[in-house]
Amino acid sequence: MLDFKYKGKNRPTLVLTDDAAAVNLGFNLLPNQASEDLIETYKNSVKASFQRSFPNAIWKSDGVRIINGRKVGYLKLLTEAIDQSVYNYIFITHCQGKLLVGTFNCTERRLAEWEESSEKIVESLKVE
Repeated sequence: MLDFKYKGKNRPTLVLTDDAAAVNLGFNLLPNQASEDLIETYKNSVKASFQRSFPNAIWKSDGVRIINGRKVGYLKLLTEAIDQSVYNYIFITHCQGKLLVGTFNCTERRLAEWEESSEKIVESLKVE
């Protein structure tokens, strides 16, 4: 399922999903050096990559905020999949000097049901 749903070299190494794989939460700890000072730079880089890969994406928001005392960059957008739109909430921070990237996604038709929960999931992020 990982091969089908997550194309590319930086796919999540840990994914939690529902039975239909319509609601997903993934994490990937990348080897890139990361710190508080680099979070906005990484967020901007990921945003530029999404803009190139999904020129027709509908952007909801992006920015950097503090969650549980840690800087977290985030992107929220709708992208087109094979047969439907997908809501993507990408969040970026650092962990043990490395880049931690989290993703929440769900089909657009499930967004009303999951948008508030996705915020709570990200707001609960605690990295040691």
